[in-house]
Amino acid sequence: MAIIKTIILVVILPILALGQTSREEDKLSIYEIVQPDGFFGTGFMIEDSLMGQLLITCRHIIQNEDGDFFDKIFVRKNRLLKTKQVISDTVGFFVYLKDKENGKTRELFYSHPDPNIDLAVIPVIHPDQPLKIRKPTYAFDSRLVLSRMGLDSLGIEEGTDVEITGFSLTNSLYIDRINYHFSRFGKIGLFTSDDFELTIDKQPRKANFMLLSMSVKIGDSGSPIIAHIGDQRYIIGIVTAVVPDVAYGVGYPSYYIYDLLEQIRSDHIEELGLANESK
Repeated sequence: MAIIKTIILVVILPILALGQTSREEDKLSIYEIVQPDGFFGTGFMIEDSLMGQLLITCRHIIQNEDGDFFDKIFVRKNRLLKTKQVISDTVGFFVYLKDKENGKTRELFYSHPDPNIDLAVIPVIHPDQPLKIRKPTYAFDSRLVLSRMGLDSLGIEEGTDVEITGFSLTNSLYIDRINYHFSRFGKIGLFTSDDFELTIDKQPRKANFMLLSMSVKIGDSGSPIIAHIGDQRYIIGIVTAVVPDVAYGVGYPSYYIYDLLEQIRSDHIEELGLANESK
């Protein structure tokens, strides 16, 4: 029987926990993603004790118009000014989505297995990476991404106050300039409890959705949906689209992210076990 070693992550990078920081500091963990074709979107970074730093975003953010995945995306770094305001800087780093070896292409990200769920998880910094190649990025604690049970226990429902922070202010013509995070505030207007069919970008999707009573625009896809419960703030979902005409936001509940993370961790532990067996 293989002995699976426990990986203990020595945290040398900043982890920002919701509920322990100001809203402005939370912006440090929300990133602007620039596609090779100049379009843009939003993603947020989480720190996981097993998998390291992971960028959470929508699947369509890392695809071109034909549905093919890009080879890489550019992530702009965030910077905290002396005025305590956070900006999205002109500098950043590339995140590679594919690895080509021996004529074969391997995807370096995780996509939700259900095509109805527009969700991708991209490893950025793994605990096993040498310290010299780690990129110092801010991240939320992965434990703040709520499961289905977590949402239920905190009473997340229609009428719950929420906020999103994204990059709808970006103009691709001025991508060489600094940009600002833009936050919106509202409530959950509709929270479906069983598969609900919704047409997004002329494609029917069947899933559980959160419809938000706030405007959402191009560039906001991939924004975390954050709820205030008492003195704490939690990630309860992710923005995926906008309802045409009324411009209401459409999001997935966070348990889709939570379940995918659990599967990623399980697969990684299994890989560790197989590696130990082969030794």
